[in-house]
Amino acid sequence: MNKIYKTLDELKLGTGIIDTQVINYVLSVRNSKMNTFFKMITTLGNVIPMIILTLIIMLILFYYNKKSESFFYGINVLGIWLLNEILKQIFRRQRPQGVQLITAVDFSFPSSHAMVTMASVLLLIFFITKFIKYKKLAYLVSVILFIYALLIGISRIYLGVHYFSDVIGGWIIAGIWAFINIRIYKHILSASKL
Repeated sequence: MNKIYKTLDELKLGTGIIDTQVINYVLSVRNSKMNTFFKMITTLGNVIPMIILTLIIMLILFYYNKKSESFFYGINVLGIWLLNEILKQIFRRQRPQGVQLITAVDFSFPSSHAMVTMASVLLLIFFITKFIKYKKLAYLVSVILFIYALLIGISRIYLGVHYFSDVIGGWIIAGIWAFINIRIYKHILSASKL
């Protein structure tokens, strides 16, 4: 029993082996150029840029007469953000202390930047591969978007505002969210054709 409690405490405090090793590695490789790069990257996952990006994607889908997809995408981005806020209140994990290069408020697990960005990107990749006829272009854009989502998550660890497990947890939840909602979308689409 003590082992379980110790593990849960380590997880909550971010003192587990993996989180500690990753923080130590990040501290060993930090330099001014990487600091600037990751500060710039992380802003792309901030609330305002994400709202703007979501609205642009919704407008593009709407313009190409994909009204259902536009609504579906917007609802999903809002839904993953709300889920993230709920999970933060449930876990109430404190952020790393003494290693932050930027200021971050609220709780740490799961990373909202990592979770919301990855879920948004996975849904967008689904639509890109579904609707863009030129498959090489669709795959190229998809890879770029996926790298963008990965970099935002990595930036949160590098900047010391999240533990490694916050970001990995966010990505896993985002993947599950996207998978479930894509299945729902496909089910609704096939049902409407009957």
